[in-house]
Amino acid sequence: MPTTTASISGLQALELVKLIKKSKIEDHRNFFLNLAVPIMQASEPGEVQTIKISENVKVNLWDRWELEG
Repeated sequence: MPTTTASISGLQALELVKLIKKSKIEDHRNFFLNLAVPIMQASEPGEVQTIKISENVKVNLWDRWELEG
């Protein structure tokens, strides 16, 4: 019987291979896994929401700003 850790490690490895191969966003999956009730659901990840701050600046949740001072 597989453990949750082993299952998650395998699923993460599959997604890592997709990142290395630079696959399209449609090829990636989000997984919900519960071994207590045996259920596994996979779904396509959604696009990240982009917010327009000014005419030339757009930001999203994954942007990183570094401030010095």
